[in-house]
Amino acid sequence: MGASLGRYCCCCCSSSPWPSPKSASQVHRLNDKIASYINLPDETKFVESCAYNARYDMDHIYIPLQLKKKAGTRTEGELHIYRAQVGDAGDIQADPFIGPVRLTSSTSSSLTPFGTALTDDGKLWICIYNKNLVIEVDLETHKVLNEVSVYAPNDVCVSGEGDDKVVYVAGGSQWKLSGCCEVTDPTRGKLYTIRRGELPEFQDGFPTLAGVEESGDALFVSLLHEVQRVSPGTDARETVTGETVWQGDDKCCKVWLADNIQRFGENAVIIPAYRTVSKGFTCMCLQCGLIGAIGNCFLQCGTCLCHCERCREAFRDPEVSLKYSIRDTAEPLRILILEEKWGSYQAHHFEVHLTNARSRGAAGKQKKRKYYFDANVTNIMHVNGMLVCVNFQQPRILLLPDGPFREALS
Repeated sequence: MGASLGRYCCCCCSSSPWPSPKSASQVHRLNDKIASYINLPDETKFVESCAYNARYDMDHIYIPLQLKKKAGTRTEGELHIYRAQVGDAGDIQADPFIGPVRLTSSTSSSLTPFGTALTDDGKLWICIYNKNLVIEVDLETHKVLNEVSVYAPNDVCVSGEGDDKVVYVAGGSQWKLSGCCEVTDPTRGKLYTIRRGELPEFQDGFPTLAGVEESGDALFVSLLHEVQRVSPGTDARETVTGETVWQGDDKCCKVWLADNIQRFGENAVIIPAYRTVSKGFTCMCLQCGLIGAIGNCFLQCGTCLCHCERCREAFRDPEVSLKYSIRDTAEPLRILILEEKWGSYQAHHFEVHLTNARSRGAAGKQKKRKYYFDANVTNIMHVNGMLVCVNFQQPRILLLPDGPFREALS
């Protein structure tokens, strides 16, 4: 972040935020009565995103999964790629497709997948967060073609085709603690550009980067507390949401934490608000790079103690224990769609109340994990008339018909 860090230490936004809902009448309120699900294996440990490209495969999404240990057949944290057909009525079972994925640069079998993107020719790019890598997997040969070093890779998107293909990664940085220990820091965000045969380039000066998606001739990036429009290779940046403060039914000034960004049609992007926090927390921890870095360092220390890791390895690994992030929430699923109209952007806010999902998972711990679904959604993809919603702490994926969302934009 360097010299640019200071601009995130002010509690006052330098740009005017886009209008956020001031009353329930400005929020599109929906429910999950006609929702369906993609069921993942019960031994799912972690899932953060999925990928789709109609030019490669019109029917299927591809889902990187981290699985739990299975005696005699699977070690803890192995990476497998599943696929599922989207478009059929009713619940769907995801099928195993590739796995386990093995790296050449690491002997560890525990790989944590974050953002992912699929190219027209069937190359799946996956952010391997705990190994500071972005890998390219050929879905035809099932081989890992490339392993590119990127600190704390959170999300990825692909632009162009063939030799002109460019991969953009929302990642972090690395710095030295007391001159001897390297610390990977996701709170000092960098936007990486990867071209075949070249070392990754980057743009810095960001706080935590949670998502990236190309739209038109620019990139949209989510900084947790706001969304910016970035021109690749330049310093040109435009804040398109400011602080997206939720002021709907909860009557509280809360800031949406935006996660992965995906396209919604030709002129819009869709972003899940996987969690809300107070404005005070936003100013202290998300906008101030120093406090955010210190807080993240403490979380890495706690993870080191929980997992009995060596300190050097723990600080290089940006991943923190799920104990710090998994929580149940009674809040509705909140979704933001940013639509470009005549050179400006219009924000559409949605609440999806998960009444059915909560009632199905009400009885028993095992049943709750298998059938329950809550608002901790990190990735939403528009596929074959459905919104495909990935929840990082549930072994299932929510499918919502896109009709009400498209009507709101018309």
